[in-house]
Amino acid sequence: MDAAGSALLIWLINSASPGLLIGMDGIRRWTFQRSFDPAVESPQDYPPERCARIVRDAVGAGELDVDIRSVGSWTMTARTAETYRSGRVFLVGDAAHQFPPTGGLGMNSGLADADNLGWKLAAVLGGYASDTLLDSYERERRPVAVDNARHSMANAVRMAEVGTGPETDGIAALLASPDPVVAAAERRRIAAAIPAQRPHFDALNQEIGYVYGAARHAGGAPLAATDLVGSYGDHVFGGDGHRGWAVRGEDVLDSAPWFSVGTGAISVNSGATDRVACRSWAECPGGATAECR
Repeated sequence: MDAAGSALLIWLINSASPGLLIGMDGIRRWTFQRSFDPAVESPQDYPPERCARIVRDAVGAGELDVDIRSVGSWTMTARTAETYRSGRVFLVGDAAHQFPPTGGLGMNSGLADADNLGWKLAAVLGGYASDTLLDSYERERRPVAVDNARHSMANAVRMAEVGTGPETDGIAALLASPDPVVAAAERRRIAAAIPAQRPHFDALNQEIGYVYGAARHAGGAPLAATDLVGSYGDHVFGGDGHRGWAVRGEDVLDSAPWFSVGTGAISVNSGATDRVACRSWAECPGGATAECR
């Protein structure tokens, strides 16, 4: 739902024109998606007049005024590049990974890729780190993409159980069955499958709960991704001894005055027992090791 209470995703399951409505503004601008067989059809087989009729059939409003702005196609895939770096060339975003849209993880993953690679490039170009720091980009980001692809595919499979997939026509036929017993049974089956769709729409831990490296709590206990969601982490140690939300791969954290934390305070340990709180690395004493609080 958007701020005004309008649904932004509407799945339409019917025998006439099944598909998905995606709200661009939730009021007048929408994208309608439906599947087609590329071995039989192409986007050229969908002129504006046909598309308008498809939308009218989908929503059950034969006189609806529909203005088709554009028609295109895309292929649902789940794939991740084998390597993210070749010399001076780096893959980021859709060039590095492509997921089914079930979960909306593609853009979020791409933005996190850019963030991860961006500060490392700045560190290397600024002389704060060696070129080997850039190798940590693939080491950190590719496993996240692989897991996001897995999660997105699992969402797509579960969505098929409620009628949005290769069995849509069959499920729509059952829902429209002239036998009320058959139609009611199919509705009950779908109703029972709907709660299992929650990971598709409630996946904050999948989006931001990952941890780079073999991280652990200060006490030595393994760190689960869920430990980072919904609360401030206690002193989080990376596999190489660094402390912080993410293992950065080198001692660049200890010597980069340009690096700052956007929100919250940092507790730094500048000696055996000496601690001082600061808001950014520019304020931290030299040689400090960061601890998030």
